[in-house]
Amino acid sequence: MRLAIIVVLFIAYVIFLIFLFVKIGEQDTPRITEPFIEDSLLVQTGEADNLLAEFMQAFNQGDYDRARRIAAALQEKYPGSPQAEKAAQMLAGLKPETPQPVAYKTPTSKPKTAPATPATRPAATSREQPASKPEIGDLSAKIQENEARLQDALSRMRKERDDRQGITWYFNKNVSHYVYKNSFEAYIGQSDAGEVWLRLRIYFTGENPLNINSYQVYADDREYSISTLYGNMEQGSGPRGYWEWYDMQVSPKEMKVINEVMIANRNAVRYIGSKGIWERAMTEGEKLRLSHVMEAYNALLIQKELLSANVVPGN
Repeated sequence: MRLAIIVVLFIAYVIFLIFLFVKIGEQDTPRITEPFIEDSLLVQTGEADNLLAEFMQAFNQGDYDRARRIAAALQEKYPGSPQAEKAAQMLAGLKPETPQPVAYKTPTSKPKTAPATPATRPAATSREQPASKPEIGDLSAKIQENEARLQDALSRMRKERDDRQGITWYFNKNVSHYVYKNSFEAYIGQSDAGEVWLRLRIYFTGENPLNINSYQVYADDREYSISTLYGNMEQGSGPRGYWEWYDMQVSPKEMKVINEVMIANRNAVRYIGSKGIWERAMTEGEKLRLSHVMEAYNALLIQKELLSANVVPGN
Protein backbone atom coordinates (compact mmCIF):
# COMPACT_ATOMS: atom_id res chain seq x y z
CA MET A 1 0.00 0.00 0.00
CA ARG A 2 2.79 2.40 0.92
CA LEU A 3 4.59 1.53 -2.33
CA ALA A 4 1.48 2.31 -4.38
CA ILE A 5 1.14 5.73 -2.73
CA ILE A 6 4.79 6.47 -3.50
CA VAL A 7 4.30 5.46 -7.16
CA VAL A 8 1.19 7.65 -7.47
CA LEU A 9 3.00 10.62 -5.94
CA PHE A 10 5.98 10.08 -8.23
CA ILE A 11 3.73 9.99 -11.32
CA ALA A 12 1.96 13.15 -10.18
CA TYR A 13 5.32 14.86 -9.65
CA VAL A 14 6.48 13.88 -13.18
CA ILE A 15 3.22 15.20 -14.68
CA PHE A 16 3.69 18.46 -12.77
CA LEU A 17 7.26 18.84 -14.10
CA ILE A 18 6.10 18.22 -17.68
CA PHE A 19 3.33 20.82 -17.29
CA LEU A 20 5.81 23.33 -15.86
CA PHE A 21 8.32 22.81 -18.69
CA VAL A 22 5.57 23.27 -21.30
CA LYS A 23 4.52 26.59 -19.72
CA ILE A 24 8.12 27.82 -19.59
CA GLY A 25 8.56 26.85 -23.22
CA GLU A 26 5.50 28.84 -24.19
CA GLN A 27 6.83 31.92 -22.39
CA ASP A 28 10.19 31.64 -24.17
CA THR A 29 8.57 31.32 -27.61
CA PRO A 30 9.27 34.52 -29.60
CA ARG A 31 6.15 36.53 -30.28
CA ILE A 32 5.36 39.15 -32.89
CA THR A 33 5.34 42.64 -31.45
CA GLU A 34 1.70 43.19 -32.44
CA PRO A 35 0.06 39.72 -32.70
CA PHE A 36 -3.31 38.86 -34.17
CA ILE A 37 -4.00 42.15 -35.94
CA GLU A 38 -6.58 41.53 -38.63
CA ASP A 39 -5.84 42.70 -42.17
CA SER A 40 -8.96 44.89 -42.16
CA LEU A 41 -7.71 46.72 -39.06
CA LEU A 42 -4.35 47.30 -40.70
CA VAL A 43 -6.09 48.75 -43.75
CA GLN A 44 -8.19 51.04 -41.58
CA THR A 45 -5.14 52.20 -39.65
CA GLY A 46 -3.35 52.95 -42.93
CA GLU A 47 -6.30 54.98 -44.20
CA ALA A 48 -6.45 56.92 -40.93
CA ASP A 49 -2.71 57.64 -41.16
CA ASN A 50 -3.14 58.88 -44.73
CA LEU A 51 -5.98 61.18 -43.69
CA LEU A 52 -3.91 62.50 -40.80
CA ALA A 53 -0.97 63.15 -43.14
CA GLU A 54 -3.29 65.16 -45.41
CA PHE A 55 -4.57 67.02 -42.35
CA MET A 56 -1.02 67.92 -41.25
CA GLN A 57 -0.16 69.17 -44.73
CA ALA A 58 -3.24 71.40 -44.85
CA PHE A 59 -2.68 72.64 -41.28
CA ASN A 60 0.98 73.49 -41.87
CA GLN A 61 0.04 75.39 -45.04
CA GLY A 62 -2.55 77.43 -43.14
CA ASP A 63 -5.46 75.88 -45.06
CA TYR A 64 -7.64 75.51 -41.97
CA ASP A 65 -10.92 75.01 -43.83
CA ARG A 66 -9.52 71.93 -45.53
CA ALA A 67 -7.89 70.82 -42.28
CA ARG A 68 -11.25 70.99 -40.50
CA ARG A 69 -12.94 68.96 -43.24
CA ILE A 70 -10.29 66.26 -43.01
CA ALA A 71 -10.53 66.25 -39.19
CA ALA A 72 -14.30 65.85 -39.44
CA ALA A 73 -13.85 62.92 -41.83
CA LEU A 74 -11.38 61.32 -39.42
CA GLN A 75 -13.79 61.70 -36.53
CA GLU A 76 -16.66 60.27 -38.57
CA LYS A 77 -14.78 57.26 -39.97
CA TYR A 78 -12.47 56.56 -37.03
CA PRO A 79 -14.05 58.03 -33.88
CA GLY A 80 -11.80 57.90 -30.83
CA SER A 81 -8.75 56.88 -32.88
CA PRO A 82 -5.31 58.41 -32.10
CA GLN A 83 -5.36 60.04 -35.53
CA ALA A 84 -8.73 61.72 -34.92
CA GLU A 85 -7.65 62.86 -31.45
CA LYS A 86 -4.37 64.27 -32.84
CA ALA A 87 -6.26 66.30 -35.47
CA ALA A 88 -8.71 67.57 -32.86
CA GLN A 89 -5.82 68.55 -30.57
CA MET A 90 -4.10 70.49 -33.36
CA LEU A 91 -7.31 72.40 -34.08
CA ALA A 92 -8.05 73.06 -30.41
CA GLY A 93 -5.87 76.17 -30.38
CA LEU A 94 -7.73 77.72 -33.30
CA LYS A 95 -10.92 79.74 -33.09
CA PRO A 96 -13.91 78.27 -34.95
CA GLU A 97 -13.75 80.78 -37.76
CA THR A 98 -9.98 81.06 -38.28
CA PRO A 99 -9.64 82.00 -41.98
CA GLN A 100 -7.01 80.87 -44.42
CA PRO A 101 -4.49 83.64 -45.13
CA VAL A 102 -5.09 85.21 -48.54
CA ALA A 103 -3.05 87.72 -50.48
CA TYR A 104 -4.50 91.21 -50.48
CA LYS A 105 -5.77 92.21 -53.93
CA THR A 106 -5.67 95.82 -55.07
CA PRO A 107 -9.20 96.96 -55.95
CA THR A 108 -9.78 97.52 -59.65
CA SER A 109 -11.88 100.33 -61.04
CA LYS A 110 -13.08 98.34 -64.05
CA PRO A 111 -16.38 96.44 -63.72
CA LYS A 112 -16.35 92.73 -64.47
CA THR A 113 -18.85 93.19 -67.32
CA ALA A 114 -19.46 96.15 -69.60
CA PRO A 115 -22.73 98.07 -69.11
CA ALA A 116 -25.49 97.07 -71.50
CA THR A 117 -26.51 100.60 -72.53
CA PRO A 118 -24.75 103.69 -71.15
CA ALA A 119 -27.89 105.79 -71.71
CA THR A 120 -30.14 103.67 -69.49
CA ARG A 121 -27.65 102.71 -66.78
CA PRO A 122 -26.92 105.41 -64.20
CA ALA A 123 -23.41 106.38 -63.29
CA ALA A 124 -21.68 104.13 -60.79
CA THR A 125 -22.38 105.08 -57.21
CA SER A 126 -20.10 104.67 -54.26
CA ARG A 127 -21.85 101.39 -53.44
CA GLU A 128 -20.75 99.95 -56.76
CA GLN A 129 -17.07 100.75 -56.14
CA PRO A 130 -14.83 97.93 -54.86
CA ALA A 131 -15.20 97.73 -51.08
CA SER A 132 -11.58 98.17 -50.04
CA LYS A 133 -12.22 99.32 -46.50
CA PRO A 134 -14.16 96.24 -45.39
CA GLU A 135 -11.35 94.06 -46.80
CA ILE A 136 -8.77 95.97 -44.79
CA GLY A 137 -10.96 95.74 -41.72
CA ASP A 138 -11.38 91.99 -42.17
CA LEU A 139 -7.63 91.64 -42.64
CA SER A 140 -6.99 93.54 -39.41
CA ALA A 141 -9.34 91.17 -37.60
CA LYS A 142 -7.43 88.22 -39.01
CA ILE A 143 -4.14 89.74 -37.86
CA GLN A 144 -5.50 90.21 -34.32
CA GLU A 145 -6.87 86.68 -34.29
CA ASN A 146 -3.59 85.14 -35.39
CA GLU A 147 -1.71 87.34 -32.90
CA ALA A 148 -3.51 85.59 -30.04
CA ARG A 149 -2.58 82.21 -31.48
CA LEU A 150 1.01 83.36 -32.03
CA GLN A 151 1.45 84.61 -28.46
CA ASP A 152 0.08 81.32 -27.11
CA ALA A 153 2.53 79.33 -29.26
CA LEU A 154 5.49 81.56 -28.36
CA SER A 155 4.70 81.24 -24.65
CA ARG A 156 6.20 77.75 -24.88
CA MET A 157 9.35 79.03 -26.60
CA ARG A 158 12.58 80.61 -25.38
CA LYS A 159 13.75 83.65 -27.36
CA GLU A 160 17.39 84.47 -28.07
CA ARG A 161 18.45 87.64 -29.86
CA ASP A 162 21.41 87.97 -32.26
CA ASP A 163 21.79 91.74 -32.75
CA ARG A 164 24.83 91.36 -34.98
CA GLN A 165 22.95 89.34 -37.61
CA GLY A 166 19.54 90.85 -36.89
CA ILE A 167 17.96 87.49 -36.11
CA THR A 168 15.66 86.30 -33.33
CA TRP A 169 15.85 82.59 -32.53
CA TYR A 170 13.06 80.60 -30.90
CA PHE A 171 13.77 77.36 -28.99
CA ASN A 172 11.67 75.13 -26.76
CA LYS A 173 11.81 76.48 -23.22
CA ASN A 174 12.60 73.08 -21.71
CA VAL A 175 15.46 72.28 -24.10
CA SER A 176 19.00 73.49 -23.58
CA HIS A 177 21.76 73.00 -26.12
CA TYR A 178 23.91 71.06 -23.70
CA VAL A 179 26.01 68.73 -25.85
CA TYR A 180 25.79 65.58 -23.72
CA LYS A 181 22.41 64.29 -24.83
CA ASN A 182 20.60 62.41 -27.59
CA SER A 183 17.67 64.20 -29.19
CA PHE A 184 15.99 65.32 -32.40
CA GLU A 185 15.02 69.00 -32.16
CA ALA A 186 13.76 71.84 -34.34
CA TYR A 187 14.00 75.59 -33.79
CA ILE A 188 12.96 78.78 -35.59
CA GLY A 189 14.81 81.78 -37.02
CA GLN A 190 13.20 85.13 -37.81
CA SER A 191 15.05 88.03 -39.41
CA ASP A 192 14.35 91.68 -38.69
CA ALA A 193 12.95 91.88 -42.23
CA GLY A 194 10.28 89.35 -41.25
CA GLU A 195 11.62 86.25 -43.00
CA VAL A 196 10.91 83.02 -41.08
CA TRP A 197 12.69 79.67 -41.43
CA LEU A 198 13.08 76.38 -39.59
CA ARG A 199 16.26 74.56 -38.55
CA LEU A 200 16.88 71.01 -37.40
CA ARG A 201 19.46 69.90 -34.83
CA ILE A 202 20.27 66.23 -34.09
CA TYR A 203 22.34 65.46 -30.98
CA PHE A 204 24.44 62.37 -30.17
CA THR A 205 26.58 61.45 -27.16
CA GLY A 206 28.32 58.18 -26.35
CA GLU A 207 31.37 56.47 -24.98
CA ASN A 208 32.91 56.21 -28.46
CA PRO A 209 32.83 58.60 -31.44
CA LEU A 210 30.82 57.67 -34.54
CA ASN A 211 32.02 60.31 -37.03
CA ILE A 212 28.42 60.60 -38.23
CA ASN A 213 27.81 61.13 -41.95
CA SER A 214 24.08 60.38 -42.22
CA TYR A 215 20.94 59.50 -40.27
CA GLN A 216 18.02 57.15 -40.85
CA VAL A 217 14.74 58.32 -39.32
CA TYR A 218 11.94 55.77 -38.89
CA ALA A 219 8.28 56.75 -38.52
CA ASP A 220 6.26 53.53 -38.14
CA ASP A 221 6.94 51.65 -41.40
CA ARG A 222 8.37 54.67 -43.23
CA GLU A 223 12.09 55.41 -43.51
CA TYR A 224 13.84 58.67 -44.34
CA SER A 225 17.50 59.53 -44.87
CA ILE A 226 19.21 62.76 -43.77
CA SER A 227 22.74 63.50 -44.96
CA THR A 228 25.24 65.68 -43.12
CA LEU A 229 26.42 67.26 -46.40
CA TYR A 230 23.98 70.17 -46.20
CA GLY A 231 24.60 71.57 -42.73
CA ASN A 232 27.13 71.99 -39.93
CA MET A 233 28.56 69.09 -37.91
CA GLU A 234 30.18 69.81 -34.54
CA GLN A 235 32.21 67.20 -32.64
CA GLY A 236 34.05 67.08 -29.35
CA SER A 237 34.78 65.14 -26.18
CA GLY A 238 34.83 65.73 -22.46
CA PRO A 239 34.54 64.04 -19.09
CA ARG A 240 31.20 62.46 -20.06
CA GLY A 241 32.34 61.01 -23.38
CA TYR A 242 32.10 62.05 -27.00
CA TRP A 243 29.45 64.27 -28.55
CA GLU A 244 28.42 65.09 -32.10
CA TRP A 245 25.59 67.31 -33.22
CA TYR A 246 24.35 68.27 -36.65
CA ASP A 247 22.57 71.54 -37.51
CA MET A 248 20.85 72.29 -40.85
CA GLN A 249 18.16 74.46 -42.41
CA VAL A 250 14.97 72.50 -43.01
CA SER A 251 14.02 71.86 -46.65
CA PRO A 252 10.68 70.40 -47.82
CA LYS A 253 12.25 66.94 -47.43
CA GLU A 254 13.07 67.42 -43.74
CA MET A 255 9.70 69.13 -43.21
CA LYS A 256 8.02 65.93 -44.35
CA VAL A 257 10.17 63.94 -41.92
CA ILE A 258 9.16 66.20 -39.00
CA ASN A 259 5.46 65.95 -39.89
CA GLU A 260 5.64 62.16 -40.17
CA VAL A 261 7.48 61.83 -36.86
CA MET A 262 4.82 63.89 -35.06
CA ILE A 263 1.95 61.59 -36.15
CA ALA A 264 3.72 58.21 -36.01
CA ASN A 265 3.18 55.78 -33.15
CA ARG A 266 6.78 54.52 -33.16
CA ASN A 267 9.86 56.53 -34.13
CA ALA A 268 13.57 55.77 -34.12
CA VAL A 269 16.81 57.40 -35.25
CA ARG A 270 19.85 55.52 -36.55
CA TYR A 271 23.16 57.38 -36.38
CA ILE A 272 25.48 56.16 -39.15
CA GLY A 273 29.19 57.01 -39.05
CA SER A 274 32.55 55.84 -40.32
CA LYS A 275 33.42 54.51 -36.83
CA GLY A 276 30.14 52.86 -35.95
CA ILE A 277 26.34 52.77 -36.07
CA TRP A 278 24.00 53.42 -33.16
CA GLU A 279 20.25 53.75 -32.94
CA ARG A 280 17.62 54.67 -30.39
CA ALA A 281 13.86 55.09 -30.05
CA MET A 282 12.54 58.64 -30.02
CA THR A 283 10.56 59.77 -26.98
CA GLU A 284 7.10 61.27 -26.68
CA GLY A 285 8.77 64.36 -25.25
CA GLU A 286 10.66 64.88 -28.51
CA LYS A 287 7.42 64.60 -30.51
CA LEU A 288 5.70 67.09 -28.21
CA ARG A 289 8.54 69.59 -28.55
CA LEU A 290 8.43 69.26 -32.34
CA SER A 291 4.68 69.99 -32.30
CA HIS A 292 5.27 73.10 -30.15
CA VAL A 293 7.89 74.38 -32.59
CA MET A 294 5.65 73.70 -35.60
CA GLU A 295 2.73 75.55 -34.02
CA ALA A 296 4.92 78.60 -33.43
CA TYR A 297 6.49 78.33 -36.89
CA ASN A 298 3.09 78.18 -38.63
CA ALA A 299 1.77 81.11 -36.59
CA LEU A 300 4.83 83.20 -37.52
CA LEU A 301 4.39 82.34 -41.22
CA ILE A 302 0.72 83.35 -41.11
CA GLN A 303 1.62 86.57 -39.33
CA LYS A 304 4.15 87.37 -42.06
CA GLU A 305 1.60 86.76 -44.83
CA LEU A 306 -1.12 88.77 -43.13
CA LEU A 307 1.16 91.72 -42.40
CA SER A 308 2.40 91.70 -46.02
CA ALA A 309 -1.17 91.64 -47.29
CA ASN A 310 -2.07 94.53 -45.01
CA VAL A 311 0.34 96.85 -46.87
CA VAL A 312 -1.84 98.54 -49.49
CA PRO A 313 0.10 99.60 -52.62
CA GLY A 314 0.28 103.35 -53.10
CA ASN A 315 -0.27 104.20 -49.39
